[in-house]
Amino acid sequence: MTQHRTLPPLIYHQELAILSRFVNDVDRFMHAATFGEGERFAYTRELMAVVRAVFLGQIEGRPMGVARLSRHLAMPRATTERKLRELQKRGLVSRYGRGFIIPVDSLNQPRMAETLERLILMIHKASAKLPKTGLNEANGN
Repeated sequence: MTQHRTLPPLIYHQELAILSRFVNDVDRFMHAATFGEGERFAYTRELMAVVRAVFLGQIEGRPMGVARLSRHLAMPRATTERKLRELQKRGLVSRYGRGFIIPVDSLNQPRMAETLERLILMIHKASAKLPKTGLNEANGN
């Protein structure tokens, strides 16, 4: 007969649950906003990582090339190139000198402002659920 063991208590379990739900909700929301409902969520996760990295380089005024993106994402160069080609075909990124950017036209669409507002609301809702004191105080440690 198999005995069921009781799992040891998880420190900060409520906070971790809130943050896990938040990250999952943001991932799914960004997937739907970027790729639509017809795409497999698991497939587009790597594409989303590349889009976010391209955006960071762009917003910092230093568009990333393939090598820098590859290092930033800890992704093989060939995989990074393949993902960038796919994103270019979809019109989600474009070449800019030696680097890549998200086309400014797509960033300035009203849909983007709605997406940003929704993300900010998600952040506020999740943060409202978190304790306002330090984690050690909130958990009696």
